Amino acid sequence: MGAANDNDEQLEYYRLPGEVSLSEAALEYAREFAEALSATGPRSNWLVSIDWGTTRSTQYPDGTVEDHGPGLNLGGDRRERYPAAALHDGSGFQFAIAIPNEVLDASEKRLIDYDPPVFGNLIVR
Repeated sequence: MGAANDNDEQLEYYRLPGEVSLSEAALEYAREFAEALSATGPRSNWLVSIDWGTTRSTQYPDGTVEDHGPGLNLGGDRRERYPAAALHDGSGFQFAIAIPNEVLDASEKRLIDYDPPVFGNLIVR
């Protein structure tokens, strides 16, 4: 695995371990995605990231656009872009979480949960 960076100045953008938790279902969803990322090679530098998007949309082949509003996205990104202190242990894979303070503060449980009816399948509870 590639190394994370040591740039602690970027930490303000990420939720550190212990600030937010994942339900078992959300963790399994992220783990399955991590397995797909690792298929890119045994020394893959990809990292699972869970990020808050302020605007999300889908553009269909006919040109119509469906707005999904703000919410969580699951993606992959280069490990070296993330401060080492921001990485969470997912029991076999690492991930990073970027959620604005105001979103996390408004949540009741500070929990990321798997919720398939929601666009992106993840929700903050």
